[in-house]
Amino acid sequence: MPFTAPLAFNIADDSNPNAARDGVSVTLNQSADKLDLGEVYIRENELIIQLRESLPYKSFVQIKVNGGLLKNALTGGQVQEEDQQIADGGFYFEGEITPSYFNHTGPIGEDEAPEFIIHSLGYDVGEIRYRYEYDLGDPLPLEDTDYVLDRNDENTFVLKLTPEFLNRLTPEPYNVIIPLVRIEDTEDGPVQVIVDTLKISLSLLF
Repeated sequence: MPFTAPLAFNIADDSNPNAARDGVSVTLNQSADKLDLGEVYIRENELIIQLRESLPYKSFVQIKVNGGLLKNALTGGQVQEEDQQIADGGFYFEGEITPSYFNHTGPIGEDEAPEFIIHSLGYDVGEIRYRYEYDLGDPLPLEDTDYVLDRNDENTFVLKLTPEFLNRLTPEPYNVIIPLVRIEDTEDGPVQVIVDTLKISLSLLF
């Protein structure tokens, strides 16, 4: 949860190990029931809140920080008096790609190959496909030489499209389609289930 200034806890009783956690609540889908929190700590101007339970995909999450829990680390005495909540009441727990587009007007060199961060929320990436933006047919699969996909950490992948792939496309708008998947065990064995489909827009004008 980001703030505009470096943070410190405004906790008088250092002997209470749960003081920071007691000042924060996380609820799900407009429910009054609070989720079980793990560690709550500060990293510069961010309040980091860890959960001890998983969340259903596309859940609506609300976070509240009680007034008086935080203070400005630079001034030392400026306390956040009012309760703080995520803007607009909450946020949806879902995957995204940053950036989600790539525009280029000429041949692409090795140092110009675009990289995209896929926030996968712990899911795996399925078969990556692409198609001309206005084509209603089935998208084509990317070949192994068309991209590099590296897992950054538990929740993030980095996708790099190669210049060789981009330079052989005709000058048209394209969509790269990236499924987020989970594996479910069934009577017939493991089955891959798509939980969401993310998209990158490519605009090649050369």
